[in-house]
Amino acid sequence: MSWLLSPAGALSSINLVGDVTITTPSTGDVLEWNGSAWLNVAASAAEVNDLTVAVTWADVPDANITEGSVTQHVAAIDHDSLLNFTATEHFTQAAISITGSQVSDFETVVAAGSSTTANTAKVTNATHTGDVTGSGALTIAAKAVDVAMLADGTDGELITWSASGVADTVDVGTATHVLTSNGVGVAPTFQAGVTELSDDSTPVLAADLEAAGKNLQSIGVIFMAEQAAADADVAGEGQWWTLTATPNLPMFTNDIGNDQLIDPSLSTINTQNVSYTLVITDKGKTIHKASGGAGETITIPANASVAFPIGTLIAIENDGGGTLTVAITTDTLTWSEDNTTGSRTLADGGACVIQKMTATTWKISGSQVT
Repeated sequence: MSWLLSPAGALSSINLVGDVTITTPSTGDVLEWNGSAWLNVAASAAEVNDLTVAVTWADVPDANITEGSVTQHVAAIDHDSLLNFTATEHFTQAAISITGSQVSDFETVVAAGSSTTANTAKVTNATHTGDVTGSGALTIAAKAVDVAMLADGTDGELITWSASGVADTVDVGTATHVLTSNGVGVAPTFQAGVTELSDDSTPVLAADLEAAGKNLQSIGVIFMAEQAAADADVAGEGQWWTLTATPNLPMFTNDIGNDQLIDPSLSTINTQNVSYTLVITDKGKTIHKASGGAGETITIPANASVAFPIGTLIAIENDGGGTLTVAITTDTLTWSEDNTTGSRTLADGGACVIQKMTATTWKISGSQVT
């Protein structure tokens, strides 16, 4: 098929070509091949949609494109050809396929942008100043974090550090508990305090006061409640206490349980109505025979058996209704009247005092002693 137009305008109209038939032409008509001839027909969207050749935007007059007139175009239209759109002119595409390489290229372009590069540097390689400094590992300035900046804590918790230097918290304690160190490598804990010490303006001790130095200095007056006897003995320690009496009496007890009245003007009465051997706690006391008649003996033990301190004084009174013998075992008892030694007899109603003079000697003096 071909059209041959004669030179110099030999054909004045296209319908003069043998295989072209023009019937009542209208503006915008196109030629359409019907299989045997070319006919003029009104252009429709179908004719435009079926284009299968490459068309650039320059090939399509603006006046012939309206909104919705083109819905799909399978030919290649490059970016530079898309010019002179009006506000309502557009193409629509049912589906667009984007390959991975195209996405990668997009990322490369974005990453190469100067703004992107500058912001990335600020995040990854910035040198920070102020309270937080550094371009790699950051350093927080001393005292830069105050209490108001701390969050997510629990009421009553304290902050500590573990043996590896990791921050940790101390569990909340019970009311009145005190913070107690558990040594290196172990977190401190809240523990019960001294329950015997009441918390008021005049603290009162409800139990023993223990001091590591065992010395109480410049404390003024000490009030001690009276009690019937000393507490249990403690090796290497002595007890100062108040004996229940009317009036009560000051006492000292050594570490082997020997009680001693502190007031030298008083002598505790130890009533013995049968024969009796003195014990270490009798020092400073008065041995009183109140009944029993005659025949009882008060015996002074040997120093090897009971080591009374040198200077010990013991009074003996006989009101038992008969004589009372004062005897000694292996040591020596001397009567002050004539300097003789040996056992002595104390008549009913008589009284005497014995005193230890050396480790193994005693002296006796008094009335009604023979």
